[in-house]
Amino acid sequence: MTLSAIADYYDRHWKRRMEKEPCRPDASWRDQGVLRMLVERAPPPAVVLDVGCGIGLTLQYLATIPAVQRLIGVEPSPVAAEEARRRFPQAEIHVGFAEAMDMIPTASCDAVVALAVLEHLYDTHRALNEFNRVLKPGGSVAVYTTDFNLLKKVLVALFAFERCFDVGGGHIRFFTRSSLAAVMREHGFEPVAMAWDGSYFGVMPTGQNALFRKVRDVAVLRETC
Repeated sequence: MTLSAIADYYDRHWKRRMEKEPCRPDASWRDQGVLRMLVERAPPPAVVLDVGCGIGLTLQYLATIPAVQRLIGVEPSPVAAEEARRRFPQAEIHVGFAEAMDMIPTASCDAVVALAVLEHLYDTHRALNEFNRVLKPGGSVAVYTTDFNLLKKVLVALFAFERCFDVGGGHIRFFTRSSLAAVMREHGFEPVAMAWDGSYFGVMPTGQNALFRKVRDVAVLRETC
């Protein structure tokens, strides 16, 4: 899949969402949980990069953290990026992809935030290489993603298989706590905290809050198919 095709997909997604739903005034409760984890368990971040920033909802929440001096957003959808600029002009919003953030200098960020992003990525390894590259030594990665624990697997298989694996849906990766920790370690990150957000009984397999710290520079590339 080309990057232009991905951008087009998320343009359609955000156009539908903005037409059908009133935009939330701030980050949802689940997003706030992992962001509180970032505030409480990591060094205060001055420069924060929000990967997959959408229309800027999480950026608005990040702006309330006293230590934050600079906010940067990267979003593949030009439609969503333009709305983020309109809603939150204080942030630097770039149209781009997690797998190719050339506009962000190396070792320039104290924290990377990726909320409901990793499960949507075509090339997980390339994106995590970029997370590692843009972070300063000791920098943090705050993640909200899928939580395919045993109970969730059973519930999904019995009651929500078609919904979770909808051929038109955006989820193309599915993480457990172990698989998320393993791939992050492979890319030079060590877990600081990993927690369930209370959503085990929902029909979607989301629900994993995790905070990682960069402990070494490493780039890993694998074939994705």
